[in-house]
Amino acid sequence: MWRRPPLVTSLTAETRGGQPLRSILDADQALVTVGGVSLGGLGKSEVALWVATRWARDHQPSKRVALLCHGYRGRSPRPERVSLAHRSRLTEAERVEALERWGDEALMASWRAPEGVAVWAGGGWRERVESSESWGATHLICDGGLYRRELSPTAQLCLFDPSLRPRLLPFGELCRPIRHFPHGVSWWAHGAGALQGPLPPHFQRCAPLIARSDYQNQRLLSPEGEWISSERLRGRTVEPWLGTARPQRILRRLRSLGARLLDPVQARNHRPFPSRDLRARLTSGVIRVCTYKDLPRLPVDLEVYVLEPNLCVEVCGDG
Repeated sequence: MWRRPPLVTSLTAETRGGQPLRSILDADQALVTVGGVSLGGLGKSEVALWVATRWARDHQPSKRVALLCHGYRGRSPRPERVSLAHRSRLTEAERVEALERWGDEALMASWRAPEGVAVWAGGGWRERVESSESWGATHLICDGGLYRRELSPTAQLCLFDPSLRPRLLPFGELCRPIRHFPHGVSWWAHGAGALQGPLPPHFQRCAPLIARSDYQNQRLLSPEGEWISSERLRGRTVEPWLGTARPQRILRRLRSLGARLLDPVQARNHRPFPSRDLRARLTSGVIRVCTYKDLPRLPVDLEVYVLEPNLCVEVCGDG
């Protein structure tokens, strides 16, 4: 039997529909949590990074921005500010130590966050908030933590992909019925088809939307650290290395770019790539491609291109 998720005590039924996105971006102070209607693969890390980047761009130098990662599979017992050289300048031992200490999403965020955004991982959510506030953060966004009772967020962003089937886990992709989500969340549609057309009938309860977004105009980060056009993949043989919750989304994206795909090398979400694949699947004459989330879990001497997501956001309503 499905039980209703706990309500966040700082929000009430009168806040139905959540806040406009503009009020969140323009707030003098903010603590925002981000979650989704499925257990993973919805793009909440991309949305969290987008919001943090906008804060840093619009409020610097008067404000300090913190991006808090849940640090899944990281072992740091206390909150720490993630500070790490880029993968291209790390030894393999340094990569492994950082991955075990902070988790893959924290490393991804630290490599991509602009100057002015501090990335935190380790400890519990409340401890992360307190540590970043002690550091001086006025704008905090949590990559996760949507229903944590110990937090008192000023806004909650709840993501859904309009193309998701309206079935519940374990056989579908929704972690709970849409009607069981509490009042006060700000619904954000993200994924293929999110930027146009009405919501499917099973997502009508998510109206009004705070924003719609999808990936557009993607580019590649080469093993040498140079940005190149995704047109490089057109007609080329590509071997995807994927360890995400919904790899089919990445495969569809690569096909849309005109790549000829080999069977992907896959790992479970947040898990290391099997050592047998690292030894046996290093095929010559192909372009290896991964996502930013996969990059921290691949050896530093593996030549791989990174598919860079470019989030196109459309603010809805009076946001």
